[in-house]
Amino acid sequence: MHWARGPEVPHVEVSAKRRAPWPRQHETTARATGKRACMTIAPDVLEPPDRSIRESEHCRSFDSQTNRDAPRPQPSRSILERVTVILGSFADKRERLTLHDLVQRTNLPRSTTHRILDSLVHLDWLEHSGNSYQLAHRALRFGGHGSDHIRLRSTANPHLLGLHVRTGMTVALSSIEGSDVVVRDLIGVYRPTSLQCNVGDSGPAFQTVAGRAMLAAMTPEAVDEIVRSQLPSRAGNATWTRPKLHRELHRIRQSHGVSIDRNGHSSAHPGVAYALCDDYGVTAAVSLHPPTRQQMPDWPVPLLVNYAQQINNHLRQ
Repeated sequence: MHWARGPEVPHVEVSAKRRAPWPRQHETTARATGKRACMTIAPDVLEPPDRSIRESEHCRSFDSQTNRDAPRPQPSRSILERVTVILGSFADKRERLTLHDLVQRTNLPRSTTHRILDSLVHLDWLEHSGNSYQLAHRALRFGGHGSDHIRLRSTANPHLLGLHVRTGMTVALSSIEGSDVVVRDLIGVYRPTSLQCNVGDSGPAFQTVAGRAMLAAMTPEAVDEIVRSQLPSRAGNATWTRPKLHRELHRIRQSHGVSIDRNGHSSAHPGVAYALCDDYGVTAAVSLHPPTRQQMPDWPVPLLVNYAQQINNHLRQ
């Protein structure tokens, strides 16, 4: 067997010139012949750059480090953050703030603050009267108002005790949070009573005499906002619908604010209640509840109204 000899590898010679990173010109020559190749680099290519180049590179490095260390501008607040800051500027539901006050407290631009305030007023989060703003019904539904409840209990407690002594019945102080009525204080629960609950218990407002007394002190639009997702529903032996609730609230208004359920037919507990209102709207309700297996009589109603009005007078001071 004979091996065929391939063609001879041609002799190739390449010469290229390029500019070095600094001003001097250098020549690089590469030769490739057959199976071997070599590259020759002029010795002065390895010399370091001159002083001007080193200083320029040092300046660029310093500028880069300075930019990294410099404080970056804070990102602008989102619209949700701005709304939260504005609503959080109000210490309580009674405080009234002007546009200038809110700009000072929030550190927001005046035009931005005014635009957000207009939207909050339109959506019933704030009320605008004259040149001042205050929290509206929708904002108050989401607040705990712990300090208000402490003041309410301390103001009402002597009158609740007096009402219990005069009637011998269980006396309850309740308030509305969101769509529920919350028991804030109880007097006289040591004896068997038709009111089976404790301080802090809550339930749908329309299912109790105290809740309906407070709802009757509100506008129909505010009532619809509160009970929107709760009706129809059943309480006691009655099924509540929105038309039926508004008829009952109208009857309470015609009865000068007295809400009564003598046998617990339409409530979770039988009793009678009267709403407490200050200069800013409904605050709470005082209710009387008879002993177990007894109907609610009519004779304590004038006493309840009298003591509730005394509490109202103290709350307005």
